[in-house]
Amino acid sequence: MISPSIRLTTPPIAWCSLEEVFQVWDRRNAPSAVDTVGAPLSNLNHLFISGLTGGVVSLIDGLTTPPGTMAAVSCSLSEEQFLCSICLEIFTAPVTTPCGHNFCDVCINKHWDSSRQYNCPVCKQDFISRPHLKVNTFMSEMVFEFRKEPQAEETVSSESKSAAPEKVEVDCVSSAAGEVDCDLCPEPRLRALKSCLVCLASYCQSHLQPHLTNPRLKKHQLIQPLTNLEERICPEHDRPLELFCKDHCHFICLQCVSADHKDYETIPLKEEGEEQQAALKNQIKERLLKIDEIRFSVELSQRNADTEIIEGLKVFNAVMECVQQSQDKFKQSIVEKHKKNEEEAAQLIEQIQTEISELEQRGAEMEQLWSSGDHLHFVQTFTSVKPAPQLNDWTKRKIYSTYNGMLAEAMVALRDKELMLTLL
Repeated sequence: MISPSIRLTTPPIAWCSLEEVFQVWDRRNAPSAVDTVGAPLSNLNHLFISGLTGGVVSLIDGLTTPPGTMAAVSCSLSEEQFLCSICLEIFTAPVTTPCGHNFCDVCINKHWDSSRQYNCPVCKQDFISRPHLKVNTFMSEMVFEFRKEPQAEETVSSESKSAAPEKVEVDCVSSAAGEVDCDLCPEPRLRALKSCLVCLASYCQSHLQPHLTNPRLKKHQLIQPLTNLEERICPEHDRPLELFCKDHCHFICLQCVSADHKDYETIPLKEEGEEQQAALKNQIKERLLKIDEIRFSVELSQRNADTEIIEGLKVFNAVMECVQQSQDKFKQSIVEKHKKNEEEAAQLIEQIQTEISELEQRGAEMEQLWSSGDHLHFVQTFTSVKPAPQLNDWTKRKIYSTYNGMLAEAMVALRDKELMLTLL
């Protein structure tokens, strides 16, 4: 009896849910395995997957390919099936909610951060607590293969065009020593204007046009030409380095998440760079606030000093001329203490302003490198090559602005002098 969710035709075709697809995929290593309708898995030429975004969303050929050869799978898909319903872009680090819908990891977490309750943006199902999401490795594989299709098609098209000399832009310049070559040009290669972090290739003016006009390719991230694009590929999985593992301080690909980093904190490179910039700005802000606090303490010290002097003068003016020396000594001691407070405050302000200058210089370097759009080089530079400078902890440094006890000491001295006068 055929299962209601699966039916076979000729050639063998299986209609199944996403959960059943994973089961079939996990059992593809067993040559004698048979699916729920009794058909050998090796006979399945096509597999229609439903349930990713509702309805039939993908067609995979070649389940008979050896295990692990996901790159050999051909996907006849439209772009809409791989769009996140929040950002309307192709999935980046896709995760699956308990209700079965897929979103970008960053998108769904930002959505929940700004919401008072946790629910699915698509079906509105509420969750009692915030679900713990993990990267959907199967969907990541599908997105990776989907992104490779337009790149391969565009490469063939560009190569065929570059083979005809009359179609090369006359205003393009041949690359010189030290400049990046276009990966699609025949010899002599033209100078590359941009490098694509998705295609991991560099393009001249003519071969860059598809990335400026094709709706799908326009979503690729273009940066200034780079010569070391191969360093942006994971040596273990041959995938682009798109994430940063905070626990290991390693750059990783999507496949690394499910392999060696599934239990660690990972974050997209752009978000890591933004966090480092935000941390730098916060350090500057904290030190500016500390300067305001110190300046206020100095002002308070001045007011307290003035008040203390006035009160002291009232007492000493009532005393005979013989105690004038005690009055002058009292005033001088307070002034000296306040001057000491001012000197200490000036030293603290100078030290903090020195740290601020260093941080602002580091911020300028960050901003200059950030403007290039090279997030990997940005994080790599300010994580290992140029680590954050050692900063002092100013939270416990205070300027003591009180003068308690000084008047009492002066009065004791005054009484001693009065006693001496009476003895005389």
